[in-house]
Amino acid sequence: MCKYRLTTISYNTAPSLLRPNVTIGSNTEIGPNVIIHRNTKIGSTAKIVNSLIFEGSSLCDGVYVSGSIIGSNTYIGKWTRVEDGSVIGDGVYIKDSVFIAKNTKIGPYREIMESIYKEGEIIL
Repeated sequence: MCKYRLTTISYNTAPSLLRPNVTIGSNTEIGPNVIIHRNTKIGSTAKIVNSLIFEGSSLCDGVYVSGSIIGSNTYIGKWTRVEDGSVIGDGVYIKDSVFIAKNTKIGPYREIMESIYKEGEIIL
């Protein structure tokens, strides 16, 4: 389980939007072009760029998300990387240290226990 502490975060110059009740850990970089919806938790040393994170999701320490959409109530484990163009559905659980290749689509309420290296993979 992730541990979260609210602290100073780093923003890039381009616009980003954090809705109410967003918790962000130390040394986390948000932006450019990021929207994070309410009741979302993001761990320390994470980086999120050009992405949309829907409400109630948890992204643990060291997570990297680029150019992707993360659905509501989704859990992304420590040191996981989600590449450009990926769409992760609502209620998805992704284990620690997983790599999600570019343009991967994961349907709602799936458990991802190992890396997905094939670009454009669809998991329904």
